[in-house]
Amino acid sequence: TFTDCHNSGIISVISSTVNTSSNNIGGLVGYTAKNMTFDACSNSGKTVDGVKKGIYVDQPVRHGYFDIAGCVGYIYKAKITFLNGFNNSADIYVKATNTYAGTYPVGGVLAVYNLANASYEGWSGTIKNSGTITFEGDASASSTLAVGGIIGISGTQACEANLINTGNIIINKETAKIPATNGFGGIMGIASGTIKNAKSLCSIEAIDVTANIGFITGSARNADTVVASNCVVGGSICTSMTGEGEAERPNEIELSATNYFNYIYGSADWTGVDNYDGCTFEAMPTPEE
Repeated sequence: TFTDCHNSGIISVISSTVNTSSNNIGGLVGYTAKNMTFDACSNSGKTVDGVKKGIYVDQPVRHGYFDIAGCVGYIYKAKITFLNGFNNSADIYVKATNTYAGTYPVGGVLAVYNLANASYEGWSGTIKNSGTITFEGDASASSTLAVGGIIGISGTQACEANLINTGNIIINKETAKIPATNGFGGIMGIASGTIKNAKSLCSIEAIDVTANIGFITGSARNADTVVASNCVVGGSICTSMTGEGEAERPNEIELSATNYFNYIYGSADWTGVDNYDGCTFEAMPTPEE
């Protein structure tokens, strides 16, 4: 059990050497195969010269896994429990190029939580991400890329925990294709089960990406099993930019009370499916002057 543990340092991985195995990076724990409990813990990074920094990864990779998150990177057949909440306010920046046949999940709190023993039972308090998550680079067609404000890739277990994401998500690919298996979500990148009581108020910039972008989840293994229930969404989506500045966002869409339900899920699998029972819209708070 980790009790009242807080990381306020910078985690930096910068290398020109191609990584052919795995990177398991977490604000508190990089890898675990044992059940863990986090009681009133956080990851915050720190501000350097006016720039907030937390987890910074810049490395070419091939094969393997690239699991990066504000709390735990890779969880192997283990249960994670949060007591009295968890808060990640650290920015997460990932630049991965030349990727091939790998899985690249990034989450504000957990990267992947979908193997045996994964469960949300016993979670208490607010599990929150307010840090900006940025992914730049490319991924081959045979890769899996998932970015979520709270969890990159989740399992089939129903999640009724109090999940809140207010951190912006930025996806900026370079020259190669975004893989067919991908998802970019305010709460979960790729989901498989019911998501209840989550709140996602953020801006999502997915430059040159036009599919699988949603405020609760970007994509799913099976759309029939994923239901957003009593969730709250708000913010904006931008999929292209012609230059710098607010006026150069021709495809930016502001969520409203009349269109929010179109952006709860990102996958086209949900076209015409009413799987957002009790979900509502909430405007993002006005930034303080």
